Amino acid sequence: QQGTRAAQEKLAELSAKVDESLSGQKVIKSLTLEDHDYDQFRGQSLAYMDTMLDVAKPRASLQPMMLFLASLSTFILLAVGGPMVTRGDIDLGELISMIYWMMILAAPTGILGFVISSLKRGAVALERICEVLDMPADLVDPEPAKSGEGPGRAIQHGALEVRNLSVFF
Repeated sequence: QQGTRAAQEKLAELSAKVDESLSGQKVIKSLTLEDHDYDQFRGQSLAYMDTMLDVAKPRASLQPMMLFLASLSTFILLAVGGPMVTRGDIDLGELISMIYWMMILAAPTGILGFVISSLKRGAVALERICEVLDMPADLVDPEPAKSGEGPGRAIQHGALEVRNLSVFF
């Protein structure tokens, strides 16, 4: 779970960097900071990629590990059951039946491992969403001023009138 959380935090940092670069692109261009900005973005992208690879490696090894365990179980059944069939302790149908039931149990077990991994990732994502939703708002509505308060300020209600307005680009 720690790796998944770190990956989500790196993604948040990368998203913030993209937002910052897009909203400040005029400043970046006017000060010729494109290379510096690109280097920062590249560094954060590589850090995110490394973190995601660290998260993905154990998950990617889960399926082959389950396949290996199923194959090992089949091998053990054949290694133990084969001599039992030749001695006459069990018949061939019983051995095939054991292998069949073992395969029936192995498939859902592999899927269960994938589901548990996905649930853990989902739980971390939900924690992160709850943290973001529970954060206090930075912008607070100001208290309404009363008429006549402040140094020489009185609230006046009225309309806005604009005359002879020109806009040049």
